[in-house]
Amino acid sequence: MKHRREHIECESRPELGCLVYGTRVCAHRRKPSQKIKRWLRSKLTVELWWILLAVVIPLVLSWLWMAELFESLLS
Repeated sequence: MKHRREHIECESRPELGCLVYGTRVCAHRRKPSQKIKRWLRSKLTVELWWILLAVVIPLVLSWLWMAELFESLLS
């Protein structure tokens, strides 16, 4: 019953409609953009953000270094 009150069953079986209110479409169903935002909040924890930064910052710095190197070679 808890699954139905929270409309979890409605989300797991979209073709059935709302199992709580008995309608064709569940009014409490999340939009896809909300699911993506929720996934990003739950999956990208603080540790993963630090790892992401540890990868991105060196990549950006190396790209800038390569651009400067090519510029000096062309001059």
